[in-house]
Amino acid sequence: MLRSLGGIGSLAFILQTKLCDEKGLLEQRLHIGGRVDFFSASHFFDLNVIAQSATVLIHRNGKDSRGIFGTTIHELAHVSHWDSGYGDILWVVNKRIPESWAVGVEWQITNDIYQGYGIYNNKYQLVDISEIDDLKGYTPLVIDLIDDYNQGKFNSLRPNDQAWGYTLSEIERALPTSSGNWWAWRDDLKKMFDNPTEENIDYLFTTYK
Repeated sequence: MLRSLGGIGSLAFILQTKLCDEKGLLEQRLHIGGRVDFFSASHFFDLNVIAQSATVLIHRNGKDSRGIFGTTIHELAHVSHWDSGYGDILWVVNKRIPESWAVGVEWQITNDIYQGYGIYNNKYQLVDISEIDDLKGYTPLVIDLIDDYNQGKFNSLRPNDQAWGYTLSEIERALPTSSGNWWAWRDDLKKMFDNPTEENIDYLFTTYK
């Protein structure tokens, strides 16, 4: 199964690194399941641990190894976020926070690992402002905060992204966990970090809200 799902197997070293504590022992066993031909959405569901089934389930859905890797990273971003205090009820209240975060983590790490294969998963930056609600919370906010690409520079129908230079680590430190909200995320980024483009992040948070 790992061989046929490609990208999941290549996560072994990353998982070993991320889940080891200071004594070098695994803090907990993370159960990731994979299905090859079952056409459904990949997902993280923390309550599956009660039934001792996979909390992260990855569906291939025709993806290549890079796509599978990226999807798995996306779901692991949720695992980490939930572990810090976010939860299912908060996800129902504001899906934009966890999904925007996971989209950004997926984009950053997958592009770091798969260098030389072209830009991965920039489809969310090709969306017009009028179509943002159709993304159902999967916004490119985190990507826009990091990269220096302005999708609105040559297309006025798309967001005029003039923010850049934040790191994934900085964005995570400001990320709402058990408390906080969309606007607190913005405010904490401003309070915690100096960035020459911070005056432009108001536009992004308002546009993607």
